[in-house]
Amino acid sequence: QSVHDKQFNIDKLNKITRFVAPAHPTKGFKKGEMTHLDHYRVMEALSDGDNSLYYWDIALSNGHRVNIIATGKNYATACIGENDAESVLKSLETGNSYAVAYHGSLLEVPELQEVKLNNDTLVVSVSEKAKEIRFIGQNAIVKQQLSDVSEGQYVFKKDDTYIRTEIEFDDGNVLYLNPLVRHQYQYFFDLDKAKVMKGRTYLMWAVYIIVVLAFVRLIINNSKNANSGE
Repeated sequence: QSVHDKQFNIDKLNKITRFVAPAHPTKGFKKGEMTHLDHYRVMEALSDGDNSLYYWDIALSNGHRVNIIATGKNYATACIGENDAESVLKSLETGNSYAVAYHGSLLEVPELQEVKLNNDTLVVSVSEKAKEIRFIGQNAIVKQQLSDVSEGQYVFKKDDTYIRTEIEFDDGNVLYLNPLVRHQYQYFFDLDKAKVMKGRTYLMWAVYIIVVLAFVRLIINNSKNANSGE
């Protein structure tokens, strides 16, 4: 499938479902496609046998506001709020959730205690000391890394378009927080980057029809020539 086919499928699914989530992107998508694909809110960036965090960063780096989900063995998505279907969906939609990669029991993973933004400073804290807290920004660059702390702070720079946070513990458990995205307006709205180019679409259909008709005509002519030669 081309990137146009994939966008068409995303738009079609959006008409019949609340969320569309590209699944295991490294296996079904090209990196360059993530710069263009739009109209989806969540991405399965972590799953069994697939780590698509870089694909997530590509989408974020190109202005797509996308939240993370993780599924499968030793992965989970934690939603903050009530434990009913509507609250869970709203948490995923707004980014009031985070992904977890864990070993052993999920119940033993340290708790995320706080995420807040004080003016231009992002503050995160957990219930136990973390091996590393990483603040990651544009093009998947680690902008700041802290070791052996239970709280971390990051001051947004002028060139930061987004910042997401990874919190890794000594036992290998990792929390992946959703990004804080910088935008120029008081209220955030999604940029509609994927648009149907009607002129090119009609032109492509015309070319396809001409090719099919030419192929059919060739078959008919070959059939006539074969019959006349008998």
